[in-house]
Amino acid sequence: MLERVLIVAINKMIHLGVLVLLSLAVCVPPLQAALAPASCTFGNQTVAHGDSVTAYQGELAMSGQTCVSETRTCNNGTLSGSYRFDSCRVACNFNGYMILPGDNVTAYQSDSVPYDQHCESESRTCDNGTMTGSYRYDSCTVGPAPCRYRDQIVAHGRSVTTYQSDSV
Repeated sequence: MLERVLIVAINKMIHLGVLVLLSLAVCVPPLQAALAPASCTFGNQTVAHGDSVTAYQGELAMSGQTCVSETRTCNNGTLSGSYRFDSCRVACNFNGYMILPGDNVTAYQSDSVPYDQHCESESRTCDNGTMTGSYRYDSCTVGPAPCRYRDQIVAHGRSVTTYQSDSV
């Protein structure tokens, strides 16, 4: 292995009128291979020098919008760009209510049914901006039952005239 001599400094000294040259020599081993470029960290992942990741402006986009992204590249330990989220999901809109991705709602086939029927329902899930299922109402009302008077059925909201006695 060859060694190189590096002259670090040459000092001139005058001592009692005599010029003395003082030199300092240091032995230095040959240069080692260049250090590998540093990697970057983004979220919970390591990004190698020269590799890229997709980053998002926010973690959640509202219904009807899209996630805004950028490509960030690692350059010797420094990640380009400024977006800081490693994932983004899109919320859903169900009858004016914001439903987060993965959340469920109970939906109904109709908004009202007659008193002798039941409200048909299904569970709908927000799947990254799209609601599963097809029922479209967020509530359902069962109509009121009719009244009975003697042998008559009287519809809700209707009236019947009665007398104190059957004859006068």
